Amino acid sequence: MTPVFAVVGHPNKGKSSIVSTIAQNDNIAISPRSGTTRETQSYDISIGAARYTLVDTPGFQRPSRALAWLQEHAPSAERRRDAVRQFIDDPQCRQQFPEEVMLLKPIMEGAAILYVVDGSRPYGAEYEAEMEILRWTGQASMALINPIENEDHVQDWQQALGQYFKIVRVFNAMQADFEKVVAILEAFSHIREEWQTALADIVGAYRGQRASQLRESASLLAELLTRLCTHQVSQKVLSRSQADGLKPILEKKYFDDMRRLEHRHHESLKRIYQYHHLESTIDELPLEGNLFDTEKWIVWGLNPTSSPWPPPSPARQRERRWTLHWLAAASCWAPWVAACSVLAAPGSAPTAYPVSGCRDYRLAAMKPMRVRSRTVTSLM
Repeated sequence: MTPVFAVVGHPNKGKSSIVSTIAQNDNIAISPRSGTTRETQSYDISIGAARYTLVDTPGFQRPSRALAWLQEHAPSAERRRDAVRQFIDDPQCRQQFPEEVMLLKPIMEGAAILYVVDGSRPYGAEYEAEMEILRWTGQASMALINPIENEDHVQDWQQALGQYFKIVRVFNAMQADFEKVVAILEAFSHIREEWQTALADIVGAYRGQRASQLRESASLLAELLTRLCTHQVSQKVLSRSQADGLKPILEKKYFDDMRRLEHRHHESLKRIYQYHHLESTIDELPLEGNLFDTEKWIVWGLNPTSSPWPPPSPARQRERRWTLHWLAAASCWAPWVAACSVLAAPGSAPTAYPVSGCRDYRLAAMKPMRVRSRTVTSLM
């Protein structure tokens, strides 16, 4: 049995963002404009052999009137599910309540409910009609509080939602990490027992995929650091004056090459994590002086109290500054940090290449190297 989840709620409360985050698919349309999702859209998610479906739905538009219709047609509790089915099939309801009919249809076909609210907006009684309608469906359900701007009203929402839903979670679609996504799937296995095996397979597939992504990103980072640290730019010259003239040209080419390499690997990293439309830039680090200063270690996620290696000598610090500059630049983006932690595990200290260029602006990126006569590097 393939698990199906219908994401429902008020318009513009982050439903599509929730779908995109859980599905790890940035192809899903997300907009600050209310009503971006105008009709039900199903997304079949495959992770290896495991599969499930997420259904993005339009928001409730007339829940109070829809609930009134249902109450008129269901005088007692045992007839409520039948009333919801009648509501979906009724031609007049389809005309008067198109959004409610569309979002209720996949639920009555067996989808579990993910009800999404905005924790940065105050709770209001008008939401109770939505939650009451969902309760009438009798389907397994979970409420997600998505604090779009802030968490000012999260506590009020938790108290209100707890009266309608067995599970209530705070889930910021823009900041949720991998474990929070997995936790949602695991939670449903407790309230939808027939899905336990399928959901366990899905979670296992997700964890396997994440482990593979971490290995790929670590390999990509290692490749980037190696290419950055071994890249050289040189040009034969006949005199010191000619070397002085070529110095700014080659220096510019050297750093342009570095930026191109970094950008190329940055784009490869986004592909590993399936970010197809993410627009991002690489900013220069506003750091000067000695990058081995422990006050600056926080920039690339290092703890100065837990270093397994002795502090380098001043001469070694000067030689290694450019190597660490690029390590710091790479680790500023979250997945690089994970890769760095793999590469710099205790007991496997990474090789630090002695890099020239910080003090005397030599044009060659790396040492050790043979000093070649009549080249810029030999004249500097």
